[in-house]
Amino acid sequence: MAIQQRTGDAKVKGVADVVFLFDCTGSMAPYIENVKDNVASLIKGFNGTPNVKLDWRVRAMGYKDFFVDKDCLINDFDFTDSADTFANNQLARLDADGGGDEKESALDAIWYALKKSDWRPCCTKVIVVFTDAGTKGVHSRTMDELGVVDEVSYLQQELMKNKIQLFMYCKTDPIYEELHQVERAHIFQYHNPGEELLTSDFGELLEVIGKTVSASIVTDKRTL
Repeated sequence: MAIQQRTGDAKVKGVADVVFLFDCTGSMAPYIENVKDNVASLIKGFNGTPNVKLDWRVRAMGYKDFFVDKDCLINDFDFTDSADTFANNQLARLDADGGGDEKESALDAIWYALKKSDWRPCCTKVIVVFTDAGTKGVHSRTMDELGVVDEVSYLQQELMKNKIQLFMYCKTDPIYEELHQVERAHIFQYHNPGEELLTSDFGELLEVIGKTVSASIVTDKRTL
């Protein structure tokens, strides 16, 4: 699916940096390959836009259970503008194993993506999370290293202050529901997330990102 432009203007160039966060704990093993394949196809769609010329960069980050696993963040890659590099050097190196109880560390991963990404100025900033689990609170190591607190309201504020577009494909969870209140958040919650992760092609993700970038271009032009 190519990104569709809403504005009627031809050949508008938008700038977008996208971080893909993958739950890489053991319960994701049946689904992670399908998710990776579909994300790789989505990135190729960034180049197939007849009306919106998108200056894009992407990077992948795998996360595990910060309270159980020794390696909490795995294959924390730099941004790339190459679909092949993203697929072959980043996604291909993500595997699912480890983890402890059902809930994992999605909040920690979101904080690291927000704080540790080399975002370009004046770009559309996107964080996309794929997980089949609910989330624990923020680990003390994350709070110490990033200078944050374990309060969802604080994360909400930081996401809005940094104008982050947050997408989550996740299990139904009260904390994720709170994040749904954030402006620019698109939270897709499922009672059976494994089925959705196994069968979905996430086509709506590409469409919404494209509309978001197009809308931001128009807003920027009107403020000049």
